[in-house]
Amino acid sequence: MLAKRGLSGIDLNKKKVDDPKRIPEGLGLVVGSVFLTCIIIFELFNPHTEIIPQFHTALLAICFMLLLGFADDVLGFRWRSKIFLSAIAALPLAAFYTGATAIMVPMPFRGLLGNYIELGLFYKIYVGAFTVFCTNGINIYAGINGLEVSQSIIVGLAIIVHAYIQIYRGYFLEENRFALWMATPFVLCSFGLLKFNKFPSRVFVGDSYTYMAGMTLGTIATLGHFSKTVMLFFMPQLINFALSLPQLLGLPKFLHRLVPEEFRTCPRHRLPKYDEEKGKLVATRNLTLINAVLYLFGPRSEQSVLHLLSFFHVIWCAVSFGIRFWLASLLYEKVR
Repeated sequence: MLAKRGLSGIDLNKKKVDDPKRIPEGLGLVVGSVFLTCIIIFELFNPHTEIIPQFHTALLAICFMLLLGFADDVLGFRWRSKIFLSAIAALPLAAFYTGATAIMVPMPFRGLLGNYIELGLFYKIYVGAFTVFCTNGINIYAGINGLEVSQSIIVGLAIIVHAYIQIYRGYFLEENRFALWMATPFVLCSFGLLKFNKFPSRVFVGDSYTYMAGMTLGTIATLGHFSKTVMLFFMPQLINFALSLPQLLGLPKFLHRLVPEEFRTCPRHRLPKYDEEKGKLVATRNLTLINAVLYLFGPRSEQSVLHLLSFFHVIWCAVSFGIRFWLASLLYEKVR
């Protein structure tokens, strides 16, 4: 139906043919609708009514972001507009957040700052900024079949593992049950999408999925009160964002003579180049983590690049658990 309405595109990392097949776009709308329906049905049978307000807050923010993501698929907003719109979609989460707004100070600095710092309204601003990063971090870390979905699944699985660990340790039972109840259907719905989006892709996920996925993961982290841990899981997205920032912001005009033309503007698709003879992706001057990996490891097939990036992400998530439960014990007297 989406393809018949003209919402389709061409896979740019494939061999060029005279009449390329157009692939349906915006399939995140389908996955997002199924995911939200799962959560609503789950609420009907959930005896823990004390966390229903958290579900409602999450559903409102995710539904808002799904709508804006699909509008982006149809209208094609500029990236600056995407940041602004994702900030608007984060407003329900910031507005209805009722948890603690204080942060614990690491032991070496408590003599100077005290045990806690109350942030108040600034914490809600942080909540908005955090969810904006999650949505746009996934959105710009893209360009090969299956990458947007696989990275979201990896972070979702890491959240599930973290929640089980915390429940086993007896900490924050309510928040971690909420994380499990939100992350599990999200991961399973995403696996369904990955079946069709993996190489060679039969559908494109669109901004509707990347926005929805980022908001879902950000909402779980915020309402589950472990946003710093989830930020560790987002390290590949953070690296890609840091690499992309000079190109996204553009360079001052006085530097234009000193840098290649590719760095002066930000194209809509900052993809690697496809070598038709070898059937491999080759690094370009676009500033992304995908191109950095191709530059370091040489030309590779699209599937190989995805496997390499996913392997790095999984290994990093394992390292993140070490940071979360071992390194943090050096800064706090009791890691919860």
